[in-house]
Amino acid sequence: RYWRDWSSDVCSSDLKDRYEDLTIYLGAIVRSAAKKGLSPDRLIGEHKFSIEANDLMRLGSWDAVVAFASATLFRKIENEQSTKKLILAVDSKLNLKITPALFEAALPYLDARHVLVHRDGIVDEPFCTAYPQFGLKPGERLILTDQLTADARNWIRALITYIDEKVVALGIMHTEDLQP
Repeated sequence: RYWRDWSSDVCSSDLKDRYEDLTIYLGAIVRSAAKKGLSPDRLIGEHKFSIEANDLMRLGSWDAVVAFASATLFRKIENEQSTKKLILAVDSKLNLKITPALFEAALPYLDARHVLVHRDGIVDEPFCTAYPQFGLKPGERLILTDQLTADARNWIRALITYIDEKVVALGIMHTEDLQP
């Protein structure tokens, strides 16, 4: 009994960390694209927000304004509390053209994080309907296995690799923001 609980906790932590790392990564890409001069109309798009003139003046530099605007934009998208909407918004704003099959393969594992954090692993009808491959009924607990964790790692890594390649190919980030 102890090993199963411990193993499940490790798998849960791994899945949550991968989600958090992905969102931090996407936020960094948005910041760098804004800093490099991506069109504000394209970057902000329908995600409008305002700032008081005094607050704007307190930022002190253009770099600080860009950092503030991109962080506020990303927070606004995150507040929609939808992994799918977050990734699709970044995809659209940066014109990454994420392959639908790759996106659909990674999404169940990213959405599983929401179930783990907000429902203690208990799935609901929308999750079961969206991801029948888990074979669960509403009210059942998502079983975290080493295989599920490995699949999550592989698909999320594949998504990040694809995004990396597109960001570099499109030249939307400053070279100093790229890691070797």
